Amino acid sequence: MFGGIHCLLNIAGYKLCRGVDETHYDDCLVIGYTNNSYTFTGMMYGKTYYFILQSFDADGNFSAIAGPVSEKAP
Repeated sequence: MFGGIHCLLNIAGYKLCRGVDETHYDDCLVIGYTNNSYTFTGMMYGKTYYFILQSFDADGNFSAIAGPVSEKAP
């Protein structure tokens, strides 16, 4: 789904953000490295959402932003 994530050594986790257009991402969360899934709630039927992803290491260094990708809520 996400391509172009810059490789970091010792990845500590991911920052995943959701927005209602390709320029504003106001719903962000941090996911630990060992957590491989998350479900966003509160999505409106038929509305398209956009997502970006960044990885980060234990020192707080972030990769380049991957995405955006879009998905229409079922």
